[in-house]
Amino acid sequence: METSCQPGDVEQLEQLFPDWRISAHWTVAGTGPDARFLQARKDDQTLTAWSAPDLGAQIIAAILAGALREDEP
Repeated sequence: METSCQPGDVEQLEQLFPDWRISAHWTVAGTGPDARFLQARKDDQTLTAWSAPDLGAQIIAAILAGALREDEP
């Protein structure tokens, strides 16, 4: 249970990018440590990353790419 008053990284991403659906998923290894990856979805785009900063950077890149496509003649 989260006892901190600070929002977690998923919540921070949700606040920064409200148009994107952010989720965390766990991969389970039989003998090794489990690993979490993050996923962001919007329309037909799905982005994944191992860390919140990396996912945030990918979302920003997707937003910029979309803006550039809109400006094309």
